[in-house]
Amino acid sequence: MTEQSLGTAYYVILDTFNVFAVDEITTKSAEVEETVQQENQGGEGVAWLHSYCAYSCDPPFSACVNQTCLCYLGYYLSELDYTCDHKDCTTMGSLFFEYPQTYILDDEYLALDDRSIEECQRLCLSNQLCQSFDYKFDTSTCELSSETALTVSEQLFENFAELGKVSHFQRSCEAV
Repeated sequence: MTEQSLGTAYYVILDTFNVFAVDEITTKSAEVEETVQQENQGGEGVAWLHSYCAYSCDPPFSACVNQTCLCYLGYYLSELDYTCDHKDCTTMGSLFFEYPQTYILDDEYLALDDRSIEECQRLCLSNQLCQSFDYKFDTSTCELSSETALTVSEQLFENFAELGKVSHFQRSCEAV
């Protein structure tokens, strides 16, 4: 496969006050990038994800932010039909999407120090309860969670710039 640039990707958050927050997605797992490249070459499936858009994106629960298509924060990317879904996921998928400067303040069920993002992804994939994880870059702390942005109280999920460099990683969904 030849190497292609996917361009800069951004995410959007529409909070309970209908305020949009926009930021650049700076880290993608190699698996996500490879899947997007393969699907974009095939011209179908997940080709809309991280693709160029002028004003809107086709799938419901997705947004066009700075000319890039993404799922709303907390919505699962369905690996069956490549749409964004907010229903309960019965079988978690294998892809992760990063939401920088966001963090779930729940009682995470497993916190591990001195871990890479890739290690966090592998640990989350190996645990059926894991739906997402938070990562603190300054301490290399991985906090696995059975929650998502949609399943925790709105007071527990916010934009936390004061925590330093943190990111929330949402897992995709294989089946609902």
